Amino acid sequence: MCSCREKKTPEQAVKDLESALGVRQYEPNLADISVAKIESITKLPIPSEAKILNLLNLHALDDVFLVKFELEMKRLDKFLANTAFKRRENLSSKRNYCSNFEDISWWNISKINTFLSGSYNRDDGKSNNILIDLANPQKAVVYLQTY
Repeated sequence: MCSCREKKTPEQAVKDLESALGVRQYEPNLADISVAKIESITKLPIPSEAKILNLLNLHALDDVFLVKFELEMKRLDKFLANTAFKRRENLSSKRNYCSNFEDISWWNISKINTFLSGSYNRDDGKSNNILIDLANPQKAVVYLQTY
């Protein structure tokens, strides 16, 4: 008998959570979550100027952590420099990196038309997916998914 478990997609993790626990999601109070805690989960430095807009922690067989934050466009390149992507040119205009959770009103990324996105596997076996909404020339909205 194999002791390894199959890696679930974020969508499957949500379905597993719903069926196993009867609870869809846990949305902590933003005031109760520090930037340091977000950084420890995502393994990414969140710029001090960033405004955390929403976050969600889904607990199932595989945890899924979603955070949405706003950043001045002029700070975006500095943020990316501290990620595995390093710069905008290493991101894609393909939508297939971040999962769309239509039942989470603030995470309906299918409606975003001007964006960059990407994904990478971390050393700890988790993955970080990112989608950056570029529609506003002054503010970038970053959708970060860790699972």
